[in-house]
Parts: sequence; structure tokens; C-alpha cells
Amino acid sequence: MHEVQQSVKRRLEGLLGKPEYRDILAGWIIEAMIGLGAEKASVNASTEEMRIIDRPLLAKAEERVRELTGRKVRLQKSGSAPLLARGVVLEAEGGRLMFNNQVPTRMLRYRSEIRKLTADALER
Repeated sequence: MHEVQQSVKRRLEGLLGKPEYRDILAGWIIEAMIGLGAEKASVNASTEEMRIIDRPLLAKAEERVRELTGRKVRLQKSGSAPLLARGVVLEAEGGRLMFNNQVPTRMLRYRSEIRKLTADALER
């Protein structure tokens, strides 16, 4: 399990400067915004990821949330200190709700699926 987590972290680090990382970030933002269920939210991420997150990326995420849910949402970059781990945290307007979609949290969320896939691979 530890090796799988390290592999994921290395792969993401390798993708950081590549164009496809924008799509990964957009996906995490979309997933978090749908999970948050708010109308407006701010997006926080690591220093490197915050450089990638711009108005066009946020507009793309807003449009995709609308397509998937029918909800019109508004996203903005957070003014808070950047996060240490990869991934995003969305905070609803007013600060009462947050959705953590950072890589370590995602790994915990999918732990049972990762274990099953690892066990299946070891049985082959």
C-alpha cells in the first residue's frame, strides 16, 4: 500500500509541469464543487498548483459543474496560505463548509479500492 501511494505521488510530481496537469486539477475542482454543493467557493492548492489555477481553468470547471448538475456556480482562487500537499481544498462562501480533495485525502477515500486492486495484482 505504501509503495502504491509513493508511486502516485511520484507520478503526480512528474506531471506537474505538463499541460495534462491542468485537466487533473480541473477534475479535482469539479469533483470537490459537486461534493461541496455550494453556489460559491474559493479554491486553495499548493504554491505550484496555484500558479496553474487561473480564471480560464475555473471557468471551465464552473461550466462542467453546470453541465453535470444543472447548478450555476462561481469559483475563485483562495487568498489563504497555500496548501502543503498536492490537490485542492474548496471552501464555500462564508467558510462554514469545506471539501478536501488533496491527494492524501483522496488516497484515504479510495483506500479499500486500492487494497483490492493491489491484492488482485499480487494474486496474478
